[in-house]
Parts: sequence; structure tokens; C-alpha cells
Amino acid sequence: MARVGALTLDSNVEVDCREGEVYCGKCCRRAVIPLLRSDIEKLSKRFGDVNSYIEWDSGVPVLKRAEGGACIFLDAGSGRCTVYDVRPLACKLYPLVHTPGLWVHADPACPKSGTVSLETIVKYASLVEEFPRIVARNWLGKRLTSPMPSSHREAFCKVQKQKFNMQ
Repeated sequence: MARVGALTLDSNVEVDCREGEVYCGKCCRRAVIPLLRSDIEKLSKRFGDVNSYIEWDSGVPVLKRAEGGACIFLDAGSGRCTVYDVRPLACKLYPLVHTPGLWVHADPACPKSGTVSLETIVKYASLVEEFPRIVARNWLGKRLTSPMPSSHREAFCKVQKQKFNMQ
């Protein structure tokens, strides 16, 4: 199991997404979710063929989205994730996002962002900050494993964050 500090890639930010009898699901209706190899392995054990739930964007696999842009694993009626127990790390870390200059914070677009404690933000900050680099190492190989000039690294991270709505 890969580790970032004391955290593993199975880490999970706990947020109660319920709004009455249904779940919010707002993030599942707008986000592009980059997948790690470990995410695909877990989903493959349940569903088999990876082509039925992923597509490739700039060399990185992402969850397919249904018509209208929602995640293919979102049950639109209940707002629940149909693969919650094996959801990708990007989903497990949300609503935490990293915005350069603002460090890690709860995404204000999430209706439940105010329920995320400072303790939770601090606990998961290193993993949230490292996530774009983990994705790059998983899929873009050695091109990014060696140190790159900070201006190139910042430009790459900016493009990936914009592409994957990572704030």
C-alpha cells in the first residue's frame, strides 16, 4: 500500500452528504475524477471490463460521465454513489482541495464544506497536496519522477488541476 506520510491511498475524509432523505451528490454531477492504478484495480474486481467505466484524458484515465455530466456511478434519484465502498481516492478526499496560495481547504462549492474540521484538513493535507503528483507518477511515468524545474512543475500541476476540477 502506497503511503504519503502516515496516510495510505485508502485514506478517507468523512463527510455526511445527506440532505434529509437524499444525498447531495453535487460533486458527482460536476467533477472529472482522475483514477489511480489502485482505483482501477478495485473497480475491476467488481465490474471487470475497465472500458465500461473509464475514458482517457491527456494520458490519465478518468471516470466516464453520463449524459448531462454526472458520474456514471451516481444514482441520480438518491444522490448516492453506487460504488461507495470502492470509490476512487479523489472521491474519498473530497471536499478537500488544494489551491496554490491557499494551502488545503474544504471546497466552498460543497454544501457540507463547513462541516469539515481543521483537524481533518490538517490530517489529510499532505495527501491532498501530493495527489496530482501521484496521478502523474501512476500514468505519465518517469517523465515526472525526476525533479523538474519548479516553473515546469507548477505549470503541469496548474493544467492538471484545471483539467480535473481540483481547484
